[in-house]
Amino acid sequence: MRKLKLKASTRTVTVSASHFSLCHSTAAAAAGMPVPPAPSSSPCRPHFRADVLVPQHHREYVGSGRSPYSPEQLAVGERHRAALPTQPDPATLLAALRTPGLKEGEKFVEPVYDAAVHLQLEAPPHLVTLNFDTLSVGAAEAARKRVCGSDREGRVRQSIPGEETLPSDLAYTAAFRVLSDEGIRVLRAIISSNVGLVQSSARIPCLMRNLGYVSEWVRRFNECPVLLSHLSKLAGMQLQPSYHHGTYSHTNIGVLPPAEEMSKPSHLRRPNLAPVDQWHVDAVPFVLILILSDMEGMEGGELECVRRKGKEAGMKLIADTNNNVPEEDLLRVSYERMGYALFMQGCEIVHHVTPVLKAKEPRVTVVNSYMPISHHVPDRHVYAMFAPSSDPKDFSIREGAFEYARGKSMRIAQRLFSFAKEDVYEESPLVLAQRLEQAQMELAETIQSLKVKPDRLAWFEERKNQGGDEGVFEALREAEAEADCTGEKTLEAKQIA
Repeated sequence: MRKLKLKASTRTVTVSASHFSLCHSTAAAAAGMPVPPAPSSSPCRPHFRADVLVPQHHREYVGSGRSPYSPEQLAVGERHRAALPTQPDPATLLAALRTPGLKEGEKFVEPVYDAAVHLQLEAPPHLVTLNFDTLSVGAAEAARKRVCGSDREGRVRQSIPGEETLPSDLAYTAAFRVLSDEGIRVLRAIISSNVGLVQSSARIPCLMRNLGYVSEWVRRFNECPVLLSHLSKLAGMQLQPSYHHGTYSHTNIGVLPPAEEMSKPSHLRRPNLAPVDQWHVDAVPFVLILILSDMEGMEGGELECVRRKGKEAGMKLIADTNNNVPEEDLLRVSYERMGYALFMQGCEIVHHVTPVLKAKEPRVTVVNSYMPISHHVPDRHVYAMFAPSSDPKDFSIREGAFEYARGKSMRIAQRLFSFAKEDVYEESPLVLAQRLEQAQMELAETIQSLKVKPDRLAWFEERKNQGGDEGVFEALREAEAEADCTGEKTLEAKQIA
């Protein structure tokens, strides 16, 4: 068992065994007794975060190259790909990303991640808020300060990194540079060397999860303090990586239409029936979406957002228009070029990626997921999208329950520790009980979700709509099918309907 080494005389106390840092000011002593510092003199707060723990099946994959998925799960992925117009082969799709000179099947040797070498961060020219105002980064910061300044408690809390109480107002940013040329080369090589992690789902034709379990470079990239500081400024609050470590650098691979289609003039080309990703909201709070393909001559593959705040309003507009959303209600965002990214609060705005109609190589995007450090802000992870399934044929996330339980435990620990360390005297038993009940309620909700898998997010199944059938919410379709069997509408069907 590792020992914890603490230095009481320093300003920073680091407990490496559980991977969290406690920052505080050392008080001056008076008459031999410690004097608590004033709140304004101590801007840092506890930061609890769990280490990435690599499951055994991923350790075996790293050592042998053997797929971490069962034959039944692989068969599900093959069926999803077989339903697409081009029936893509993952190895063929990712061959374009292979490092020049590296032979097929040869393992890429990762360098040590170095922000100074692998990042080339630039500020986005503007961002868009959830009220759909377009602002410069500086103007957004000034607006946030005015909102916080209208309330003393909000001003105090919001000025302390990791203790923010107000949710972020960010919808999305314009594209901005993230990776250097060397960073692009390394990440493309890592992805092309891990074809065994490719999956397919009903929503996304070709994707790759779990890179964070098999690549030290990917872990350090997602947890990079330089990148986190940059993104926190855009969000208006201090961020940390998602506690679902399997989402580290989740990769979506766009399927190209048949070659004969791409060779036709654009006005004669029929649309590809496989959107890169269909209408949805994210199951994580914030995402950095990085383009990793050569975009020269690419047609399609754009991010489109519905000009509505919240999942319900956005999905309703899509359903009411049968997926023919008016131009004035769509917001299109270009990724510009390889190595650039968009940053968005994807849990708050409905979005999708349009079909790729023409491209030099498959459209590959890498998605890093982030969450607020502050426990005062609600946790916007949707556990149902990560929860394992009892059906062996379901391409579920077998690590989801473990990561959820650990992540929520750290969040609740953060809540309790902040309460215990708060330097505000309170005598009311009811007020104290209410503060503790917040932690109790979050723990009870976590336990219940682990025992009974909650309803998953609805998403709009565009391929049925484009094929001539009426577009439907996938979750509602399944819930109604179950209702037909039982004679009673499920809770999920009632909620969505």
